[in-house]
Amino acid sequence: MKIVEAEKFASMESSNGNVFQLIVKQGKPTLVHPVEETEKGLYFLSNFDQNIAVIVRTIYCFKSYEKGNGNAGELIKNALKKVLVHYYPFAGRLTISSEGKLIVNCTGKGVG
Repeated sequence: MKIVEAEKFASMESSNGNVFQLIVKQGKPTLVHPVEETEKGLYFLSNFDQNIAVIVRTIYCFKSYEKGNGNAGELIKNALKKVLVHYYPFAGRLTISSEGKLIVNCTGKGVG
């Protein structure tokens, strides 16, 4: 998860015609660990997953009813810590099996 230092601006138009400005700040990456101990071991991927190994960059936005969004990064990090307990393979590491297939080593090391 990145919390920003350099600011970037984008103007966006909503469905009702209102225009607003989105300010994105990018900072140093942060490693987020699950809030509880997770299952350990190997998680075998499907044959479909073997062919679709891509890195996807995403930006998560949400509407805040508070003035400013100074605590948005902490709010998202805390929610992610809880979610990783249930979706524990995401907190693991991709590795290759002895058969040459991608597998997830469920380590609980977190996501960055």
